Amino acid sequence: MTEHDNDHAGDVEVPGAGVCPRCHGTGFFIAEEQGIERATRCSCRRRPGTERLSRLDIPPRFRHCAIDDSPDGRGFISLTHPSLEIARGVARRFVNDYPAERQGLLFMGRCGVGKTHLAVAILRELALTKGASGRFCDFHEILRQIRESYNPVSGTSEMKLLLPICRAELLVLDDLGAEKPSPWVQDTLHFIINQRYLRQLTTLITTNYLDGPPRTEGGRPPQPGGEETLAERIGHRLRSRLFEMCRVVPMDGPDYREALGRC
Repeated sequence: MTEHDNDHAGDVEVPGAGVCPRCHGTGFFIAEEQGIERATRCSCRRRPGTERLSRLDIPPRFRHCAIDDSPDGRGFISLTHPSLEIARGVARRFVNDYPAERQGLLFMGRCGVGKTHLAVAILRELALTKGASGRFCDFHEILRQIRESYNPVSGTSEMKLLLPICRAELLVLDDLGAEKPSPWVQDTLHFIINQRYLRQLTTLITTNYLDGPPRTEGGRPPQPGGEETLAERIGHRLRSRLFEMCRVVPMDGPDYREALGRC
């Protein structure tokens, strides 16, 4: 994929075969009980928990993440920064309110504060408690797979890799901005985000790049230490789209990996 036709991005066919006629793929239907209408989980989502989790493509390191735990195993409050407890509360409310709450979350903070942990914990809990479907996607890894698809002997295609990501009910897009922001990378990312935006699908995103103003006239990055901003890594147009799709959840605090190394 060297270039996507943005004018026709919304025309990509997302197969609808097999969509449940009762809930229309949402996982819930409205049922009346004693004169009161309630959202009820559809039987099409009532698979055993292990089967639902296996469909999420969560890497082994993150398969046991839980909202009320943290990467260091001692609970988020032990990480001694208020923003981490706030982020945990946002994650809990998101799970409680889903599917009424469909706006995604953008976890933003430096390395090792638990962004991926929380995003995966949300995905796991919604799969187990509400029968939601979804998948974990490391952006760097999907780009690697797409590059390999250009090899004639790979036996796959770029669109075959992208469509499951574009149509997943819930998507964890991990480590956004980690790949060097070449035109090809920006084009691929725009395709994924735009497809999900048009279909109003929920996306949970993590990034190590913080938000901030554009570069100064002198060309120096505004972030401390000369670090790039999120807009500089993915482009201002995509940043704007993400901020419409997602609620920003800032996370700060010590790197739990370093803390574990000192224990």
